[in-house]
Amino acid sequence: MTTYSLSWKISKTRCACSLASRWNPALNAGCPLDLDRLPAGGDTRTVLDKAEIVLMRFDREHFRLETARSFAEFVWNVLESAGREFEAGHG
Repeated sequence: MTTYSLSWKISKTRCACSLASRWNPALNAGCPLDLDRLPAGGDTRTVLDKAEIVLMRFDREHFRLETARSFAEFVWNVLESAGREFEAGHG
């Protein structure tokens, strides 16, 4: 079983983390956008479940996710839950 963990960078008001492609199923589960259509170098403001986020795509394999500090724990829980569900169904 894969361990899902993230390293968050925290400022006074914002939190950010880098996500590798293995997180794509978790992102797609909670985000209404088709992330495959976001080009490398592109960014967008969207939601993950009900939390506002900003996604930046560095390349095909890597994203940066930013959210308000108050939503960081919620966003982590959404990603972790979706990652576990995806892994259980495809692992």
